[in-house]
Amino acid sequence: MDNKFFDFEKAKVQTITLEQLERTHKENDVYNNPLKGIYHFQLLNEVINMCNEQHFNVEVYDLFAAQNKEPRSARCCATSAGRSPVRR
Repeated sequence: MDNKFFDFEKAKVQTITLEQLERTHKENDVYNNPLKGIYHFQLLNEVINMCNEQHFNVEVYDLFAAQNKEPRSARCCATSAGRSPVRR
């Protein structure tokens, strides 16, 4: 696994792997639960697992991280071949 440090001063949007996303800072609410109920990596893993259960061949091709100064609206974007981005 790659250790990657983000430098959002150089680039506002940077590529990231699903494994790297799992290791990033966990955004929690005041009760120490995932902000908005689920972490980004959990959402992606759940969608991948649901697709696999239906025998779809799923692969995440592109995953991007962006620095957002507003902590309550973090962004993650994943794309797959021929599909529109899935945003949360």
